[in-house]
Amino acid sequence: YNISGTGYSWFNGGNVGIGTASPSSSLEIKTTYTDAYTPTSFNDKSQLQLDTASVTNNYASIAFTHAGNTEGFFGFVRPTSTVDIADFVWQIYNGTSNAYEEMMRITNSGNVGIGTDDPQAKLHVLNSAVGGNYYGQLVVETNGEAAIQLKGTSYSSIYFSDAAAPYQSGIVFNHSTNILELRGAGNTDDLAITEAGDIGIGTDTPEEKLHVVGNTFLSANKAYIASYNNTN
Repeated sequence: YNISGTGYSWFNGGNVGIGTASPSSSLEIKTTYTDAYTPTSFNDKSQLQLDTASVTNNYASIAFTHAGNTEGFFGFVRPTSTVDIADFVWQIYNGTSNAYEEMMRITNSGNVGIGTDDPQAKLHVLNSAVGGNYYGQLVVETNGEAAIQLKGTSYSSIYFSDAAAPYQSGIVFNHSTNILELRGAGNTDDLAITEAGDIGIGTDTPEEKLHVVGNTFLSANKAYIASYNNTN
């Protein structure tokens, strides 16, 4: 080993222990003090601290490599010259495009971006940019079909709730019956669409293309109910 105050320092072989005489990894840092984590203040008792100059786009980071190649990287990047503003970033080497790509970023405002370094919502998943305005806490963006898959075995559901009830209403797909349910207040099945395309209002087992259980009111200048018998 070599320890220098002005040049390079290195250890060749063996494990290095800080705070322990029997390190079990290449580098093990062990402390005996206790310090409660506080979400709203700086926690100054970290076992390892990386510090770098406060310059725009400068970073403090940890890199991972295989034989010095195909780097993985996560670090703390200062996006502007403003002091005390920095983002966490995750970057890896994409072997398909043969380029380094930033895969995820947590901004100093708390937004999370996957595929974007400028997330416009609490969670912004970007495949390819569309542009325009953004709204809500979740954005899934792609120049094509933007889709979210809910994959289950009993129900796949989206629920609308408030402080009074976690299941105030919702959109539910029942995998056992292959029926799509639109649930109203109280999480009751108000409208159902079967795999045959039949629609039930007030029933989840419609017997015709439109099956209404309960009173029906039509209000219009003209209302038509027609029946056709195709004998061809």
